[in-house]
Amino acid sequence: MIAALRDRFTLARRLARALSAIGADAIASSLGRALPLSPRALTRPARFGRLLRDAGSGMHGLPLRPEAVVPTALESPSSNCRNTIFEIAWRGDGGNATDAPKRLFVKQPCADLPTRLFANVIGFWKIECAFCRNLARAVPIAVPRIYAVAERRSRFIIVMENLLDRPDTRLFVNRDLLEGIDAERATRCLRTLARLHAQFAGWAPANRERALPLDLHPFLSPSLGPIMLAINRLAVAPCHERARDVFDGEAAALYRRALEHWGALSQAWYREPLTLVHGDSHLGNFFEAGDEMGMIDFQGAHWSKGIRDVQYLLINSMRPERLAEHERELVAGYCEERSRLGAPLGADEGFDQYRGFSFQTLMTAVVSLGLGSFTDSDAVVRVMLERAVAATRRLGFAAWLDARIALSPRDHSAARSR
Repeated sequence: MIAALRDRFTLARRLARALSAIGADAIASSLGRALPLSPRALTRPARFGRLLRDAGSGMHGLPLRPEAVVPTALESPSSNCRNTIFEIAWRGDGGNATDAPKRLFVKQPCADLPTRLFANVIGFWKIECAFCRNLARAVPIAVPRIYAVAERRSRFIIVMENLLDRPDTRLFVNRDLLEGIDAERATRCLRTLARLHAQFAGWAPANRERALPLDLHPFLSPSLGPIMLAINRLAVAPCHERARDVFDGEAAALYRRALEHWGALSQAWYREPLTLVHGDSHLGNFFEAGDEMGMIDFQGAHWSKGIRDVQYLLINSMRPERLAEHERELVAGYCEERSRLGAPLGADEGFDQYRGFSFQTLMTAVVSLGLGSFTDSDAVVRVMLERAVAATRRLGFAAWLDARIALSPRDHSAARSR
């Protein structure tokens, strides 16, 4: 009871700070001193042009001035952002105006206040802004071109390429995720992840900090880490109540045991060397452009083991029976591809990491279903939960955890003292 009250107090403080920032922006907006919150507020060509000029430094340049900015139907809706495609008419003549993109994809905070509040508590908009500013042009995989990033208090604006204007591009939807991918498509996704991870495997801690600071890390951040731990502890009981047939007493007990030994988990997950991971690498955040697989929505990017993305992709995006048949060979193939790219990882070590990180996929599903579905419908999250519970059991996560606890007998003292 005392621990639960402490967790609620920890979360309440963070919620109060986020609500204060949202309120300050509402006041500033009435004075014309806040970032625009709605797509309609960006339809003035002068304002849109100023955004591209002031917030686009060092990115893919759009030197022309817009003459008309027209929002179209939401072609890519999201429950944690407001995504709008704008048709742009450019002022100018000659090749520059002809070659400029005719449509731009713009991300802004969600109109729904609870979702916006949660996003500011977790900080995933700040993560994506940092990625777009500092890392998007350095990644070796296909990602949307970034034209401008603006961020102030609780609000942000990201202007990027509209991927549907690329020839032969396919975005994935919930139906694809629920149906599940086959081993061939999984292999293509894993090769993309291997390129991403190999690129950043050798980065020094100082370079990592400049690009994506520790304070934005979902679990290692001194400010955010205790919040995430509190959220996970608070999510167990309601998730169990809502999905007893899937997240049963045995699964809930294992979940609580893992959280009690958070130190052992952290030590295993975040030993050097680390690399840049996408952090939300299910199929819905991949796209196909011809023969290439690219990635979108880097709201969960952080420094971790590359296997973190591998297990998140496979467990969330493949049906359990199909994954069980191909799991080891897929993980081994990823390790082989990384080694070919100069960032070696042995297959046995990789699979051991895979077993340990499977708990992070379960965490995402438990929090989403237990504290409210912040990413999609409950039906989709429930399938994710079923796949995550099946994976932790199939992979023997409980035995993996016991082995780490034995190696770090005092690990849980820090978690209990929070």
